[in-house]
Amino acid sequence: MPLVQEEGAFRIVESTHTSGVRSLIPPDVAMCPDCRNELKNPSNRRYRYPFITCTQCGPRLSIIQDLPYDRPATTMRAFDMCERCTKEYQDVHDRRHHAQPISCFDCGPTLWLEGASGDPLSQAREVLRKGQVLALKGIGGFHLMVRADDPQAVELLRQRKHRPYKPLALLARDIEMARTLIQCPDALLQQPAHPIVIAQKQQGAPVAENVAPGMQELGVMLPYSPVHELLINDPEDPLDFALVATSGNPSGEPIAIDNEQALKRLAGIADAFVLHDRGIAIPVEDSVIRYCTDGRVLPIRRSRGYAPLPIPLAFDAPSVLAIGAEMKNTVSLTVGSFAHLSGHIGDMASPQTQVAASSARQQLLAIRRAEPKLVVADMHPGYASTAVAFEQAVALGQDADVLQVQHHHAHALSLLAEHSISSGPAAVLCIDGTGYGEDGTIFGCELLSFYEDLLQPERAWHLPTFPLLGGDHAIREPWRALIGVAHAWKLPLGAVEDIAMWDAVSRNIEQGVPTSSLGRLIDAAAAALWLYGDAALPGAQESSYEGQAACEFEALAAQAAAVQVQAEHPRRAFALLLEQAGLKPAAQVAREFLERIGLYFGQALLQQPGVLGVSGGCAVNQILVQAIRRPIEQAGRILLEHEQVPANDGGLSLGQAYAGALYLRGF
Repeated sequence: MPLVQEEGAFRIVESTHTSGVRSLIPPDVAMCPDCRNELKNPSNRRYRYPFITCTQCGPRLSIIQDLPYDRPATTMRAFDMCERCTKEYQDVHDRRHHAQPISCFDCGPTLWLEGASGDPLSQAREVLRKGQVLALKGIGGFHLMVRADDPQAVELLRQRKHRPYKPLALLARDIEMARTLIQCPDALLQQPAHPIVIAQKQQGAPVAENVAPGMQELGVMLPYSPVHELLINDPEDPLDFALVATSGNPSGEPIAIDNEQALKRLAGIADAFVLHDRGIAIPVEDSVIRYCTDGRVLPIRRSRGYAPLPIPLAFDAPSVLAIGAEMKNTVSLTVGSFAHLSGHIGDMASPQTQVAASSARQQLLAIRRAEPKLVVADMHPGYASTAVAFEQAVALGQDADVLQVQHHHAHALSLLAEHSISSGPAAVLCIDGTGYGEDGTIFGCELLSFYEDLLQPERAWHLPTFPLLGGDHAIREPWRALIGVAHAWKLPLGAVEDIAMWDAVSRNIEQGVPTSSLGRLIDAAAAALWLYGDAALPGAQESSYEGQAACEFEALAAQAAAVQVQAEHPRRAFALLLEQAGLKPAAQVAREFLERIGLYFGQALLQQPGVLGVSGGCAVNQILVQAIRRPIEQAGRILLEHEQVPANDGGLSLGQAYAGALYLRGF
């Protein structure tokens, strides 16, 4: 609340919600050590209280409905503070002075197991011990949980959620348990955001193999809310196994956030539901970071604990609203010299996700009191997000226009924005899956040069195109990409009898859509090693989640030691992969392929003046990026990489917003 000076003294006055400077929206923060100590202290009045919080921790973004951040503008307004909580709230010397979510057993939210009485978390632990699926309402939405050391329980969850291969996140009881699971610095797991940390799997990690099939890494987080802490690490009954803790949603839909919604949407997945009556204003997924073997940390999903903390921009500009990507959608809003990014929303092809995205946009606009003059979207005419942009512009009024930005141009700008670069020369290698191109092809591996104006990139180089056979079918069935690469690049390839459509697809090869996608090229490499090198890569036959074949290919390559190879043009590198498939260990062949093309990309970047960078979904492949970086650093130059927002589509809205800000700055 504002301090008003009056004749040498001051008084605290109530905030107003209709005018004044807009403060920053705080993120949700993991439980602090002081609250954790009270939670486990039998003499404390909040002993084992599932909603313990203070000014240092607890829900923020997920309960905020307006700013200034005062209790009446949050979902906590439904709970009147008791006398003791009011005293703490008003005491300037108390740790809970003006802690808006303050509550206790006498006046706060209630936790229960649906359809049962008694201690809900004790009963929930029994559900988990039996190998059943638990739905748990947390801070920003629901988790689906099973015990991670039971392969049958994990498989049950996979079958019910229709998620056969995608790696599942883990909740460790404490830092000691986390150390038995992954190899990473404690500080990454214990930072205030408490993200999911993807890191090298510990040998003998006490989890079922089907938690992350075929992967050399696991994603682990520590309990960040008192509900999670009490579930897995209750002072009187701690669990002795880690939990799978994946998003509480049917595949392709946003995370469930309210009780009625969860009971309906998750009814066929969960056996039991732990619910509470504190409202969630907006869904907030878990954040994900990756700890690389070279010690670098990559943002994979920027959400709880980070969103919506703003990204400083290099200049002030009129307000811009960016709609974001079709996949891994986020929304961005620029106000002055800051870009405010929403948390992870999801796949915009889903009607439910479009509703969640609309809520995120309206929250940002309302809280910031912003009236954007420009709405920015992708160039793809068939994307739901593109249609949403034009609808949003109409809703904003006659003064709002729509600017469409090419997908990989936006990727490049997201990198330059977070590094506060506002003009060239600069060059960004965009290595990605697919993005609608300006020439009618599908872009996916472009070297974009910015000689001065960041709105006018030159496509200095791109991966030679090859046909995507069957359009989106080639994304789900990577063997189709293999046929296209072999045909376009004139590489020998034999038919495969056990793929019924192989011959039919090969005969219609001229009907494929041309693409320069690196993601699809890596898919094709995975398919080649699956077909001709006997590599266990199920995603190469049919991918059940985005990027499955490429993830499995990188995991395979990580099994081989780093090798000394020469930079090779991607066509030559692919020819070598085909020649060596079945003759050398598949892991070594995969590693050499990534090293060769990475070195080639690095040398291509070196030919460009100014700042050098890499962005796009394939930039999360650490073997590839380490190879790209090597010749650049050997030449004494620096490769800019993403540090604040994801290189994948989760960071795209920042690039779109930056494009809009640059555009308006020119007027």
